[in-house]
Amino acid sequence: MVHYSNGEPVPADYNGGSRIIHSHKNCTEWAPNVYFVDRQAINLEAELVRSRRIKCCCCGIKGAALGCYEKSCCKSFHVTCAMKIPQCRWDTVNFVLLCPLHFSSKLPIEIPRPREIQSSSKEEYVYKFHLLNFDKHYEPDEMAYT
Repeated sequence: MVHYSNGEPVPADYNGGSRIIHSHKNCTEWAPNVYFVDRQAINLEAELVRSRRIKCCCCGIKGAALGCYEKSCCKSFHVTCAMKIPQCRWDTVNFVLLCPLHFSSKLPIEIPRPREIQSSSKEEYVYKFHLLNFDKHYEPDEMAYT
């Protein structure tokens, strides 16, 4: 259990009254709308409010913040419940999971990234560079060529 005051972790005996948020470490890390800036948990309070309305599809108890990564899926889990399901697939880099119904879908970590551009001519390089950076404007003299 981690204790937070204004998003910052505090000791268990910290005297912050009712403003202290108590959250399981795994639940905080896997909650989809929570992110960290240094040690500060951003959006933690709003995520707790949201998750209190969502029932876990395994145990039926509210507080299930972790939803299936498949956009069309409405299954949500407590992190500990999902860990008990061997058919769930986890992306521990992006903190998302796929439920057993969508185990064959791709996780973000499995989606290939564009490769480095390898070209034989300056003109081809400039053309490919502009295709990949269509929202930016660069003059050929501003680019570094290898």
